[in-house]
Amino acid sequence: MLQVKHKITIGAAVYTPGAETRLRDLRMHADLAVPVNICRVVLSPPAGLSIAPTDAIKVELGYGDDLVPIFTGTASSVDWGVEGVMVFGASAFHALVTARFNLLYDKPKAGEIVSAVAGRLRLAKSAVEDGITFSSYALGENQTAYEHLRTLARQCGFDLYADAADKLVFAKYKAATTHGFSYGADILSFSLDKPAVQVTGVEVYGESPASHGQGAEASSWLTKKDVKGSAGGSSGIVMRVADPTARTQQSAAKIAEALLEVTAYKQRGVLKVLGAPSVKLGDAVSISKMPVQAQNGTFKVTGVTHTLHARQGFITKIAVQLT
Repeated sequence: MLQVKHKITIGAAVYTPGAETRLRDLRMHADLAVPVNICRVVLSPPAGLSIAPTDAIKVELGYGDDLVPIFTGTASSVDWGVEGVMVFGASAFHALVTARFNLLYDKPKAGEIVSAVAGRLRLAKSAVEDGITFSSYALGENQTAYEHLRTLARQCGFDLYADAADKLVFAKYKAATTHGFSYGADILSFSLDKPAVQVTGVEVYGESPASHGQGAEASSWLTKKDVKGSAGGSSGIVMRVADPTARTQQSAAKIAEALLEVTAYKQRGVLKVLGAPSVKLGDAVSISKMPVQAQNGTFKVTGVTHTLHARQGFITKIAVQLT
């Protein structure tokens, strides 16, 4: 079996296995529901070690000569102790959760808003899709930049996250890579929840009267007719949302479809496997040979946690959702 290898770059220093390694513990976590990817590195303090907040951090893990980047970011804090030094790293999305803007866009695509905000904060972009076109869209300082972009992602049915290279992704889920895991080979544990059905339909009420012959530039007081979009069933548990950014029936319907996709019943679980550094947010996993047939299938990766410890070894926990 190939030996687990690591390469950790903090500032100008590089730590690899062998006589020079000082790594004692490593944990990296990324999740679609959490804005900032985080990493914790614990090192024995060698003589002359100098680490400062804002130092660039890059972590690569793998087997043999095949190393895969799992985290890119900067040091957010450094905790010095007698027995070691603990370095906490955060992805560039940290800028999104602190920034607040007052901005107004005229006839923008959702992706154009995301790109404009990323440009203001100097965030690198990996994939930014257009999404819905709005007649106008405002960002207020009552919410953080991340909260605004997260709302845009929900309206479009997109994912929003920083990838392993610390680049922004704003796009519809489409797995580029599917990783296979099977019971009795590399799966250590797997739990799968089957929640009760919650939302069966969504209705979105926008700002009148854009879709009633007046056009997207019409003022809301010209008619009392509703701008309404719906998705799913009209009976059962129906979520009704007021969204003033929806100025046409078409945009209201698209938002309703996206919200139904987010809130509708889905099976979710946690898969624990032997270290799998190539698994990333936005990928898919294929699970096979489970004793319970219902646990087999293809799932979307919604969260990844890598841990590497001298005693516990290299373990990967994957949060999954049935596609």
